[in-house]
Amino acid sequence: MGGIIVVELPLSSVGEIIPGLLVGYRFQVDNASKNVAIVVFDDYKNFGGPLVATKNTSRSGDQTQTFLYKAISYETISDSIFELPPAVKALLK
Repeated sequence: MGGIIVVELPLSSVGEIIPGLLVGYRFQVDNASKNVAIVVFDDYKNFGGPLVATKNTSRSGDQTQTFLYKAISYETISDSIFELPPAVKALLK
């Protein structure tokens, strides 16, 4: 059980229709529970790159979780930001 919903959405800020934006999807959480999860993407905005859904809501059973994005940066970051701390590196030896 799964499906992806892609439709043409009007962007309220500019009043135009953008084809191919992901509205949401529905899927079975796992084989054991048979629960269905629904994820909805809404309120697309332009932060200087691709359009981003700034409101993502997921529902499964009686639980709902919403993520709101206020800002997105496309600045280049140094690869060193992903280096493990020395204490963690020591544990991996």
